Amino acid sequence: MAHPVRLEKQFGVAAIIISDPPDNRLTAAVRAGIMAAIDAAVADSSTKALIIAARGQHFPSVAYPAEYEHPTDRPTLRDVCTSIEDCPKPVIAAMHGTVRGAGLELAMAAHYRIGASHARFAMSDIAVGLPPSAGGTQRLPRLVGAEEALTLLIAGRTIQVKTAQEIGLIDKVAEKDLRNEALAFARTAPAPRPTREIRTHLSDGAAFEQAIALFRAELAKAPAPFETSNLAASKIIDCVEASLLLPFEIGLDFEADAFAECLISPVSNALRHVAGAEREAVKFLDLEAAKPRTLRKIAVVGQGSRAVWLTRRALDAGYEVVLLAKSQNGVEHALDRIGKAYAKAVKAGRISDDAGAAVLSRLTLTTELPKAEDADMFIEALDPRDKKAAIMSRIDSLATGDAVFVTTTSTASELASMAAASGRLEDLVGLHVVDQIANPGVIEIVVGHDVVADAVATVHDFALRLKLIPVRTGPAEGFIAGRLLRTYRAVADRLILRGARVDQVDKAMRKFGFREGPFEVRDRLGLDREPFGSVGQVALRKTLCAAGATGRKARIGYYLYGPDGAITGLNPVLEEALEAERRKKGMTAEKIAPSEIQQQMLAGLVNAAAELLDEGTAERASDIDVVAVNGLGYPRARGGPTFAADQMTTFAAARKIEGMARQYPDLWKISPLLKRLGYERERFADLKTI
Repeated sequence: MAHPVRLEKQFGVAAIIISDPPDNRLTAAVRAGIMAAIDAAVADSSTKALIIAARGQHFPSVAYPAEYEHPTDRPTLRDVCTSIEDCPKPVIAAMHGTVRGAGLELAMAAHYRIGASHARFAMSDIAVGLPPSAGGTQRLPRLVGAEEALTLLIAGRTIQVKTAQEIGLIDKVAEKDLRNEALAFARTAPAPRPTREIRTHLSDGAAFEQAIALFRAELAKAPAPFETSNLAASKIIDCVEASLLLPFEIGLDFEADAFAECLISPVSNALRHVAGAEREAVKFLDLEAAKPRTLRKIAVVGQGSRAVWLTRRALDAGYEVVLLAKSQNGVEHALDRIGKAYAKAVKAGRISDDAGAAVLSRLTLTTELPKAEDADMFIEALDPRDKKAAIMSRIDSLATGDAVFVTTTSTASELASMAAASGRLEDLVGLHVVDQIANPGVIEIVVGHDVVADAVATVHDFALRLKLIPVRTGPAEGFIAGRLLRTYRAVADRLILRGARVDQVDKAMRKFGFREGPFEVRDRLGLDREPFGSVGQVALRKTLCAAGATGRKARIGYYLYGPDGAITGLNPVLEEALEAERRKKGMTAEKIAPSEIQQQMLAGLVNAAAELLDEGTAERASDIDVVAVNGLGYPRARGGPTFAADQMTTFAAARKIEGMARQYPDLWKISPLLKRLGYERERFADLKTI
């Protein structure tokens, strides 16, 4: 195997080239290779300057989440950065792609920085609950000042190359060929310019401290639903202040202590788990040899919110899209929504007028099925009330032999009937869009028993191009998200029947970290859209819907709403209906503490997760966490249901559910898998992938 770091020399310039596909991660081997290459270049008297660059899509980037567990493995990233900064010959970082986290720390240690015209930059450690570990909080303020540094470090936002040059993060933009322009710059580069010696932004201490105070005040106002949730941001502010107050080397030690404290915090542990789970989720174990089919043109069948959302995603990914609506009104409605979305993006400066027009030029909206006959993929995104099977049968007679069929159905039984209607059991794949939160980051790929691997690989590749995390699920009723959601709602329904108020349940779950409580979500989505056959207080929902209380759009559901959509109170009919149900069941309303509400809601998700794994619907325990976080709004800083169970111990989770099962046997039945894990003192994380 080739070494991930090579040293190439040209015109007296030593180019340290990093090539460790697919991500050019700064692993221990790469770090050691960079150190060795620097030593070799310094020892060579004919070398006048050094360039650090990379092959592949990106400049070296962040480490894998698991590598944070061993931050002191030598050479550390701090060692590498010190070696670069101390180099007696000028070092130029030539960067392309997205330069993030550890990669940007490495670049800041270089004496000069050049970015390709398409390069983007971000300090992303905050996403895993950590400050930088290699001097990022000490060098960045020296380059861009306290305010810009804190904005980058705490918000974790990505900036374009021109912005990076304007604020002083980089010295030059390579408009054409990065390698050649970096080489030309290196041949004429002045003497080394260690970043630690730059004091331009440190000279005005009062302005620097004013920026620190502003960010501390903003952080104090930020929501912190649980202990240590804002720890990393607080430590970053302290470290940036240290760059002004402390000598550079002591500032590095101060940052290292902050990193070590955050590393063992529950929040960082959870965030790193989710980051690792997302990387694993995209790996479909049976697709290693499968090759995706070529996709150029996508046909989306439907005209509702789901169809419009998929159409926009596909357009953004560069596909040609035909949206097949049922009626001309549907065409006009979809065009209006899509057009407004891109007009808004243009107005906000996210895309140019020309780019927006170019995107819309790839869109065809029609009611005529033959206009999609040459599509490479057909996506059914119809309303549940539509005659999906009949429409899929018509598409089958029209489509080419290599076309992939996709259905966005949310039930396994409907998936089976759609497969039969399409006549292409081997080519039909389910694509479950989880719509509980705005802009979900995950999509479930439902793999039937007869579908061929290359069809699955095609849909998998399509999901990645849409910038969604694909999670594999088996063809079981509800899939992963639906099963979790059904249990979550059922537990919430039981809690209000026992005596908890709707707003108390919602408040408890918001405090747990959800952006919305379960009843707020149901009102937003519409009670009339929720299947009456699902588990929970079916009679209660029927009563509310019959009275016109269908949710926020109707200005009455579980809550009452004002003209602006704000909650004004509880629906008075709700408590009357609940009290009638209690009398029927011989129950008396009881007081339930917020902590008990949270524990029962979490226990329901944990038990449902165990059932999904036991029956083989989910491939990995961590996949369930990915769906919960990115699709259902489970707080990322809590890690997901299976992670939470491992933290509290599966034994404690099993005991909790067994106790509730004894009290409410009609709702609770412990999963055999969870019971085994608990009593054998095992973790979800220890389960082998099925």
